[in-house]
Amino acid sequence: MDVQLAYGCPISVFSLVIFLAKTSKPNITLLVPDESEPRRPLLNVETYALDECPQLKLLRIDRAIYFGSVSYLQNKLQQLESTTGINHILLVASRVNYIDMAGGEMLAREAKRLQSLGGGLYICGLKAELWQFFAESGFLKAIGSKFFYDNKAQAIHSIYKDLNHQHCQQCHKPVFNECRTAWK
Repeated sequence: MDVQLAYGCPISVFSLVIFLAKTSKPNITLLVPDESEPRRPLLNVETYALDECPQLKLLRIDRAIYFGSVSYLQNKLQQLESTTGINHILLVASRVNYIDMAGGEMLAREAKRLQSLGGGLYICGLKAELWQFFAESGFLKAIGSKFFYDNKAQAIHSIYKDLNHQHCQQCHKPVFNECRTAWK
């Protein structure tokens, strides 16, 4: 039996509203490798005031990518691309705990949009059950298996090959190991 709150709203509906409000805007963190550490862990750009690559953005999404958050996430991805001109975006998905069909469809749309601009939406660090979801739902094929990576090092090494190397030669922000070794 549901307990009624003021206005006759059951607690279960109230709980759902609170849940949707909390999860509809997942935390999105801009990341960059820490060049002072040999393993080069990814750090929050804003917290540590680190330089970013002018061609590749690394984003970590925390929580779920589901029907309640797809609009927010899609707007953030499109805003990032439109304000920076960067069309290579790596999603570090190690903290994503759930993706539903709406989330998969949004990621596929954004991937195709970025691919049409000469870039891509790359995904690394997916949990095993999310890999399975992408494979079984057809989103792995729709996005393209070459856009999925097991870890950040593998992803960055591969994505670096697709960046504009003329731009890299003139860059004064060697963020990745590949930047430091390619043009010396």
